[in-house]
Amino acid sequence: MKSQPNQAIALPLEPSSPITIWLSCVFLAKAWIVFAIAAASREHAEVLMQLVYPQRELFYVSLALGVLPLWRLLLPKHFHLKLKLQFQLIGLLLISDITLMCLAFNDNTWTFSWGNALLLWLALMLLVLLFNSRKELKT
Repeated sequence: MKSQPNQAIALPLEPSSPITIWLSCVFLAKAWIVFAIAAASREHAEVLMQLVYPQRELFYVSLALGVLPLWRLLLPKHFHLKLKLQFQLIGLLLISDITLMCLAFNDNTWTFSWGNALLLWLALMLLVLLFNSRKELKT
């Protein structure tokens, strides 16, 4: 038997969309992911929701912020926006999510927790990556 040459694993990405848009969309759709996990485990759903989103209002706003990124992830062929507009929308949603996190931290009197710090750090790093990759596309 002949060994076949190593083939790269094909990602389900469109060639015109950078990986930073996809990573940002996954991060912004985190409320929908938590919602799906909570719906799957019905007996522990309330405990899980209280653990991740102690304030229901913030959960609902996060769901609203995650609609467009979830649409981008699930139906990429029906998402017909120019790449520049995609960068702007995802960047605006990331800034809104960071603002929402700061509002949640303020409600908790800025009590430190590793989970909150990690989420804020990830959001800020995705925002930096998004703007850096946008600059690379211009050149």
